[in-house]
Amino acid sequence: MLKKLLFVVLFSVMVASVSLQKFTEDLTDDDDSIIFGRSSDIANEFSEEYINFLKTGHESESLKALSNKLANMHTLKEIFTTSIAEWKTKDQLFMCTTCQAVVNIITHMFRDENGELNGPNAESNTKNLMLELCQRFQLQTPDVCSGLFDVNWPTVHYIVMNSKADARSICGLLPISFCVVKQEEFEWSVEVDNTTGPLTKPKDEIPQKTANDLRILHLSDIHYDPDYKEGSLADCEEPLCCRNADNINIPDQLGAGRWGDYRDCDAPMRLVVNALEHIQTQGQIDYIYYTGDIVPHNVWSTTEESNKEIITEIFDLLSKHFGKTKVYPAIGNHEAHPANVFGNENVPSNFSSVWLYEHLWTLWSDWLPIEARDTILKGGYYTVTPRPGFRIISLSNMDCYIFNWWIYYNGKETSLPQLQWLHDTLLAAEENGEHVHILAHIPSGGKDCWPVWAREYNRIIERFSHVISGIFNGHTHRDEMLLHYSERGHPMAISWNGGSLTPYSYKNPNYRIYDVEPQTFQVVDHETWIFNLTEANEQGDLGTPRWFKEYHFSDFTNDLSPAGIDQWFNFMAENPDLLRKFWSFKVTLADPKLSTGCNNKCLSDTICQLAVSANNQKGRCQELQSILETKFSYVHACSRIDMDTLKNFPNYDYLSDIQEILLEMDESSASEILVLLGEELIITCCTGIIDRAFRCLGTELQEFLGSLDGVYDVLKLQEEDDCSDTGFVCAGDGELIFTSDRPVIAWLLLGSLKALTRMLFNVYVNIKIEPVEGDNRRYRYLFSVAKEVPALRSLELIKQAPDVPTQRSNSTNAADLSMNSTTFCKAFPWHFIMNDQLDLVQLGRGFSKLYKPYMADYGCHATTYFDFKRPKGLTVKFRDIVRRTYTPFLIALKNPANVEDFTAKGLEIKGQMVHCPESNSLLFIGSPFLDGLDGLTCNGLFISDIPLHDATREVILVGEQARAQDGLRRRMDKLKSSIEEANAAVAKERKKNVSLLHLIFPAEIAERLWLGATIDAKTYPNVTILFSDIVGFTSICSRATPFMVISMLESLYKDFDEFCDMFDVYKVETIGDAYCVASGLHRASIYDAHKVAWMALKMIDACLKHITHDGEQIKMRIGLHTGTVLAGVVGRKMPRYCLFGHNVTIANKFESGSEACKVNVSPTTKEWLIKHAGFEFELKPRDPSCLPKEFSNVGNDTCYFLESYRHPSLDDYLPLDDHIKAAMKTIIPVASN
Repeated sequence: MLKKLLFVVLFSVMVASVSLQKFTEDLTDDDDSIIFGRSSDIANEFSEEYINFLKTGHESESLKALSNKLANMHTLKEIFTTSIAEWKTKDQLFMCTTCQAVVNIITHMFRDENGELNGPNAESNTKNLMLELCQRFQLQTPDVCSGLFDVNWPTVHYIVMNSKADARSICGLLPISFCVVKQEEFEWSVEVDNTTGPLTKPKDEIPQKTANDLRILHLSDIHYDPDYKEGSLADCEEPLCCRNADNINIPDQLGAGRWGDYRDCDAPMRLVVNALEHIQTQGQIDYIYYTGDIVPHNVWSTTEESNKEIITEIFDLLSKHFGKTKVYPAIGNHEAHPANVFGNENVPSNFSSVWLYEHLWTLWSDWLPIEARDTILKGGYYTVTPRPGFRIISLSNMDCYIFNWWIYYNGKETSLPQLQWLHDTLLAAEENGEHVHILAHIPSGGKDCWPVWAREYNRIIERFSHVISGIFNGHTHRDEMLLHYSERGHPMAISWNGGSLTPYSYKNPNYRIYDVEPQTFQVVDHETWIFNLTEANEQGDLGTPRWFKEYHFSDFTNDLSPAGIDQWFNFMAENPDLLRKFWSFKVTLADPKLSTGCNNKCLSDTICQLAVSANNQKGRCQELQSILETKFSYVHACSRIDMDTLKNFPNYDYLSDIQEILLEMDESSASEILVLLGEELIITCCTGIIDRAFRCLGTELQEFLGSLDGVYDVLKLQEEDDCSDTGFVCAGDGELIFTSDRPVIAWLLLGSLKALTRMLFNVYVNIKIEPVEGDNRRYRYLFSVAKEVPALRSLELIKQAPDVPTQRSNSTNAADLSMNSTTFCKAFPWHFIMNDQLDLVQLGRGFSKLYKPYMADYGCHATTYFDFKRPKGLTVKFRDIVRRTYTPFLIALKNPANVEDFTAKGLEIKGQMVHCPESNSLLFIGSPFLDGLDGLTCNGLFISDIPLHDATREVILVGEQARAQDGLRRRMDKLKSSIEEANAAVAKERKKNVSLLHLIFPAEIAERLWLGATIDAKTYPNVTILFSDIVGFTSICSRATPFMVISMLESLYKDFDEFCDMFDVYKVETIGDAYCVASGLHRASIYDAHKVAWMALKMIDACLKHITHDGEQIKMRIGLHTGTVLAGVVGRKMPRYCLFGHNVTIANKFESGSEACKVNVSPTTKEWLIKHAGFEFELKPRDPSCLPKEFSNVGNDTCYFLESYRHPSLDDYLPLDDHIKAAMKTIIPVASN
């Protein structure tokens, strides 16, 4: 982190000799050497100018102006929170330049005896300089800059003073293409056993699922932050947010969520615990892999003690939740203090990381054998054998991390020992017949990993690829993978990345479970689980995250061998939409990421990352990007077409319009785009039943081509398309002739055929297209194998054995047995043989029965007796028929003599033509195309005319049986319909009855009554009861007719019933003018008294809007009381839900003691009401004598008149309805609990 800060600081002070224009010009067209030369010149000039500035203290006006412009040019926080791989070219130029400038300045000012930063005050002088630059350019807050300096100063100072590293060597390690220079001092290699030699083929053994597959949990990058504060500022200036509790009045959109935050915030404890609890619901977990990073991203304020506490807390949680399940951890770069900096045994003891290794051993010792102790204390790595034949190797590969300062001091001594140990351990595993999983925090293919380390690591993997069954990483926080390639380009091993639990930098929390087969221990599938952070935080404290299975890897491919994954990369490069889907899983479907999407550059970077296992070996990456770029070019060309110029013709007619526009744009690419469009058509549509249909056409390419015409002929028949002359003719091995009156489709078909051969038969083919001479509607496609798809079964174009003439033989050998014509004609009654002149030379018994009497008079030419109806467009010539032998034939019988009793006229025979080269003749074998018994008898045929082996017999008989079954089915359907109608009527009546019960009884009671269950009486505490009475009701009844009284009550009680629904209270009964309700029976809450009180006020208010028959205003008195009641169902024929008990009587008495247009409230009810502000009572206290004598008076209690309600948040002048509605909005969520 300090190195990043130093880079940023120095880039911001390009002074005097550096113009702003040099930094803003476009760099994309320059090669690396030009950019590096420019960068070096700027860095050298700047170093001199800036040292002079420090010596003289004079800051020029140009320096001030340039500093301000540079300070405002970038959002510098991104340099701290994004990967180097995501930096743009100009950012990389700044980093390369400032690195060289910084190192030049530091080495001069420290190493020179008279250096400005040398001597006893070196630390304070350097810190002041860094803080001044930090403030000048607003790189970070003073606390972050000061903290970064404090934690990194001792290490950086020691390395600068005790090494010969300079700008060329240090900055050459940056993963920036134009900054890399050859560094002999950093070149080293592992001694690799060469017994087996280089890898000569891909690792293509496909792992298969079994019933005994192991389940391995992969956790990574928890980054637990004990200082996470819900509601704190989530969008801050520091590299880590959501932890500043001093902020007040933070808007909701800027506050940290309850379960974490997408922005630069780490995981709160509740997220970690919830994740572990959810994992416990997944069933048996055999092993747990944890691939590092527990400590949060507060890299400027870590300490050894705080890191120990956080690490201990997380590993204790794992032990608590998973008991005896073995956990196999790897160290992450954030576990160290300072972060990223790991000193091994070759550094001074005061800089060593042994404190961390000792602490980890105390935590891991319950999971690991004692044999692992030595290597853990030495460098944090170990090996273990959980079961016979299976070994796990856990690396501490911080010695590949470019932000581990010690690799700049003694890179070889830092990195070589552990890699050599890895090699030797794998060699022993090979000798013991073991399969190995490797755990390591940092993937070797990323730009964060030292290229020479990644190269040597890859060499080891190549040597032992047959031993290594899987590699498991973390660090990137992304759900991704990496394929390792050998020096010759063969796929050889897969690295799986476990994502992260922390949502830091826009991720949803996630974990992964692998299915691992128990023989070779290869991964056969994995599933990733996530929850949506936005959804979880919107619930607040009312719910927990909803974890869901994001995807199975087998959704993409079932072949998880390295070769299979390599082939899948090709498929994704050819299908950008599929690649974009993979990217969405890579970013864990996080809302901020999905909202921005993944453009072409993003897709290109995504496909490249998958195939780079050492960041300076990008051959396979470039190959995949080239395939993807071809797709992008196609899309770009199509996007330039003005769709408004296209005619809206049916079918494929509009393709001609597209071709014309493409030809105007670029004649050479028009056909290529149409070919790509044909490929895309197959890739998009060839799924499900269509895919299965294609695969049924043949086991190999030649059979497939031969079947096309017949299938297409049937499809035309089904669509009643008799006008098109389109057709397919398989003219020979690897040759297809296509006929169409739409020439543009010929190019579309070429692309489709390419995609089909690749998908169905796993071969790449070259297809040459050429027009057939003399017919501009016909095209010849010539197929030749281009290359076989790696890792899949090799399939070649069909190669038929040469035709061998047969000779008559009397041998009894089974291979030589022959059949005479009589036997053949009997066995195949519906066949004929014709010579090259199309004369019939042999007829089966069926044809002979029909035509033999006429041949003496009408000759033997086939067209006299047969009408060739299919294939369509067939020219009835011997050569043309031979070409169509792969196509089904349909012939119709003719009436040669025009006799009236020739009943078989028009009978269709469907069959196959077979070319017999030994006699240069054609054999037709078929069977009648009949529709049941009626078709048989109408053509004068009998069942006996159909041979026993012919399925037509079964078709006829089954057809008759089907007719009988259809009749029975129709009768059953009619009966079924009548039953369904009766059931619907019963259901309708039941619904009416249930609805009626719900109007009379509480919902729970109504359901139990309908089911016939016994309803026991039940005691309910704190029930608030309302009794009401109309003042002068007897006098009203004496002056009005019964109809008038009923109309008045119906109108008034209709409003009251609506109030019951509004406040969710239960209407107990209505007797005359008495209206009684209660709350707290079926859904009790702390607001039952409030709801009844609000209803009482609404009832008094409603009475003001109703009048009696003689125009007088209705006046009502109401009483409220709260207490325990007994409730139950009484009666059988007319059951009622009644309330009983002392408190019911008291409630009634409070109504009797009330006054007109007033609500009399008991002391117990008032106690509930005053718990929340807003209820207004009559100011003048009433005499205790107003209390019913049945009420047990304690102290100076009295009764109260409730006058009104005013919600605290509303103005008093607003009507009562507004105040009550505001209160209901507040209490509804609580009341529903």
